[in-house]
Amino acid sequence: MFSFVGGTNSNNFVAVDIGYGMTKPMSAAGKKKSIYSCVADAPVDDLLGGFFRPSPNDNSDDKNDDPAYDPGYLVRIIAENENDTAISGEYLVGKAASKSPYATPVNLSPEKQPEIHDILLLSAAYLVGAGAPAKGSTAGVSNTRLAVGLPLAFYKHQRHALKSRLEALAARVQINGGEERRIDFSRVMVLPQGAGIVLVQNSLPEDGSIVLVVQAGTYTTEYILLEVKDGQPVPIEGYHNSLTTGLHLVHRAVAAEYQRLTGEPLDQARHAIITDQALKGKPIMHNGKPLDLTPTARRAAIQTGKQVANLINSRLSHMRSSITTTYVAGGAGMVFKDQLLKMLPAAELTEDPLFDDCKGYLYALQEAEMEAASAAEATLKEE
Repeated sequence: MFSFVGGTNSNNFVAVDIGYGMTKPMSAAGKKKSIYSCVADAPVDDLLGGFFRPSPNDNSDDKNDDPAYDPGYLVRIIAENENDTAISGEYLVGKAASKSPYATPVNLSPEKQPEIHDILLLSAAYLVGAGAPAKGSTAGVSNTRLAVGLPLAFYKHQRHALKSRLEALAARVQINGGEERRIDFSRVMVLPQGAGIVLVQNSLPEDGSIVLVVQAGTYTTEYILLEVKDGQPVPIEGYHNSLTTGLHLVHRAVAAEYQRLTGEPLDQARHAIITDQALKGKPIMHNGKPLDLTPTARRAAIQTGKQVANLINSRLSHMRSSITTTYVAGGAGMVFKDQLLKMLPAAELTEDPLFDDCKGYLYALQEAEMEAASAAEATLKEE
């Protein structure tokens, strides 16, 4: 069902999933990244004279194919429109930001802070190759086509405002002292989170089959029930929504245990990175001594995974027994994998659970672009 349309401009087809814990961009050229959704103002006075700052080459991921590779990103943004001047400045983004005293993570609320959202968006697009040189003989409009997602529960009320804001966004962006690029968006699609996952499955069950898509994230878990008709997935009315149950509950448990052991609160900007380390079995250092937060993190992950599965099963009601396949994806879907695969009907983890939704966004974006091109060509012929 799914294939990218390649070409010299495929870097300018970009999908970005700005999650509450991680931001995941992907281009049609196949470049993809995963960075913490955290931003901090860069220090005004660098007393070390830039000695420890990343080199310009550190924004190139050709040397490292791991999407999670994060050398630390120093981002410089100059907004071109008056309405966007709040995002102009120098920032630390991703893991580097989470260690800063000025760190601001994406807040756990229905609407993300616009300035944090747009800084993450521009940084993410740059990291997967979007944009045109801002200077020199080849300087010009980047003509980037963009697809982003919104949680299902917030989609109806936020999509039009988000689309309008991003269509007007234009800025010059530079990361780690590398090439300065102008990024603007000639087409913006806002899609419901989770919808892209089913578009990139290699084969769907036969017509009449019922499939369930579950994407678990940091703040929300999306579920969509669909019926296969003429080889295409069609949503079943009344069986898709967001649950505000996700990895943030594990973050909360880890933060509480950290405070119990140390007598100090764990800064919110560090919740995601400390929880990741704990889930991987890595000790957390405090005053030169290791803290073992792994039992707490893994116990909370099991409990939250069961909670997610139970909530979805209760929402499915009598339709649960009709489901042929459940596709599980998302960063938290990987963490809750054992519980979700056991408790949801005929469940399987998708091939690329972290990026399958972005792949689906790209598919939809390129389909829309080809339809527009065909319509324009037909109009010319009529004239």
